[in-house]
Amino acid sequence: NYVCDLPYDAGYLAENLLDPAHIPISHDATTGGGKKEKACPYEMEVRENDVKGIRGVYREDAVDASPIPSGQEGKPSKPWTDLSMDAPCIVRYRTAAKGFVFAAALHCVPVGQERSRLLFRTYFGGAPWFVKLLITFKPMWWRHLNSCTVLEQDVTLITSQEDHMRSSGANIKDTWLPLRSSDAFVVEYRKWLDLVGGGMPH
Repeated sequence: NYVCDLPYDAGYLAENLLDPAHIPISHDATTGGGKKEKACPYEMEVRENDVKGIRGVYREDAVDASPIPSGQEGKPSKPWTDLSMDAPCIVRYRTAAKGFVFAAALHCVPVGQERSRLLFRTYFGGAPWFVKLLITFKPMWWRHLNSCTVLEQDVTLITSQEDHMRSSGANIKDTWLPLRSSDAFVVEYRKWLDLVGGGMPH
């Protein structure tokens, strides 16, 4: 369980959390991040978008380098990850593969104009015994030391986007160029805000 205060609006925080495709590039070689050489298009399916939130799945649209059985050529080998946003703003991830389950619940809390707080919990099951042992012996202070590094890396970009939108008065639809292979959930979140966002703070 972790908490992190951030200097931008909770809407931008939720948008950032609903954008898994940016992680390998923006957080290259960061604990909890990814590797830019593994960046690739994503296969994304948004299955529901209503007043209760957004629900869908995604996976890397890449074929594993190992030999592919006959008839399976070109099919992605990566597992699906469930991604959802429960209104008003809880983002959830869940991935299950080969007996291992990883999940996260990320609560985006508006605390003021252009300020937000993230309460997040990650959990897993089915890990080998030695992984559990390593986690058990890892000091709590060490776990917290780098817990917010990924979020801190995004601060400059997100605050500059927020400043630009506020100062220019531009319509966000005319400013951004979303890609189907990476931004499907971000687009759906903006649609959700158009639908019910009038009741959101700030």
